[in-house]
Amino acid sequence: MYQLVIFVVLAGALLALNVAQAWLREMSKLKLRDGLTHDLFDQWLVPKRAFRLSGAGEIGVNPDQRIHEDARHLVETSTDLGIGLLQSSLLLIAFITVLWTVSNGVNFFRRWIELRSARLHVWLALTYAGIASLVSWRVGRR
Repeated sequence: MYQLVIFVVLAGALLALNVAQAWLREMSKLKLRDGLTHDLFDQWLVPKRAFRLSGAGEIGVNPDQRIHEDARHLVETSTDLGIGLLQSSLLLIAFITVLWTVSNGVNFFRRWIELRSARLHVWLALTYAGIASLVSWRVGRR
């Protein structure tokens, strides 16, 4: 029963954090999009801009809709990328901290070889991630 209470508390905390993250992400998108749209419309409404856009061909057709779509796409992409970078950085710091703590006193013994770990797991994990990223980049670069 005690473990069930702990699980419910942890699940509730995780749910609250996920809801807060989603709210912050959407509010960030809303505020950034509002500011970007106002700035773009201020630049679009410069005197004689509409007249020049009417003769610009297909690119001058419905500029308000283009501004809306471009602002939406830029803000959503930028916000998702920024939040993803922040979340990945926090996960990396947490992972390295836990691995650094856990791998403190690990020693490896094989017949005549003794290897003291000196936080070896952290360096092996970072090396593995670097090599895997390099191989993925080389394979998928084209």
